[in-house]
Amino acid sequence: MERETMLSLILDSYPYPILFVDCDHIIRYMNKRAEYHYYQERGYRDLIWQIAI
Repeated sequence: MERETMLSLILDSYPYPILFVDCDHIIRYMNKRAEYHYYQERGYRDLIWQIAI
């Protein structure tokens, strides 16, 4: 298993929203709880399309 995949699985298992943002304010990672929180609960749909993979 790749290191990035393993890290993603670990962070997705946390029940808290986790975001990694770079110095240009671009979201580089968002775990599943953060996606649910910001997209479903808060309605910040514009955040999702800015995620850089």
